[in-house]
Amino acid sequence: MRFLLGAGHGRRALVCLVVVGTVFTTMVGTHSAAAASQPRIPDVAEATYGLAAGRKKPAPTPMTRASAALSAAKLRLEQRRYAKALVSLKALRNNLVQAHRAGMAQIGKPPKDPESDEPPGPAAVMAVLNLEHRIMMEVVPFFNGMETSAVIESLRSTLLKTHRLRNAMLSTVIALPAEGAGGDYDDGMSDTLDLYTSEVALVTMALEQYELTPAARVGLMNALARARATETMVNARWGGGE
Repeated sequence: MRFLLGAGHGRRALVCLVVVGTVFTTMVGTHSAAAASQPRIPDVAEATYGLAAGRKKPAPTPMTRASAALSAAKLRLEQRRYAKALVSLKALRNNLVQAHRAGMAQIGKPPKDPESDEPPGPAAVMAVLNLEHRIMMEVVPFFNGMETSAVIESLRSTLLKTHRLRNAMLSTVIALPAEGAGGDYDDGMSDTLDLYTSEVALVTMALEQYELTPAARVGLMNALARARATETMVNARWGGGE
């Protein structure tokens, strides 16, 4: 059964986001620790967010610029300002690469405070993974009804870049000794498992119910395969339960 989402693409995207948000809330309603564990700017390593000493607000950094570019891209896509949306999507990809590198640089580093036993890696990694999850959940709905080939290609490229960077980071964390540095990531990563399940559910729904061009359908089929592979990878490492 297809959703009747109205004539405007912005309305279709908004309705899809509401539907997916409802599904996601139901899926994680009994798993409140996932939401509670998601790091916010004050909790994240300085190298990732560039929080300068004495500043009340974080300085512009790849992480904050990527988030702003995603918001700008969404607004411009909703307004059908496609030329400007392409610029924002490119900025999103470029800043995501830099945020990924900053997060990767924190993996394996010791605590900055000699009195602390919390290394900067887990918070930095979680911040980047949360951004990548947001990109996945907020970009996919714009495939619905999209007929502009340049936009479809940019959306596909954005998902591909996001998935490749995320898998590279996850692979690095998984390779850490489980009884050593890798153990620092266990609690936080265990709480993210539902996020990957929600991504698979979103793309599965999109393939069944969205109005898709052939190129958009192929892009989402590829995205679904990658999301499922990531879900399998994280469950193999962190899905064992208590």
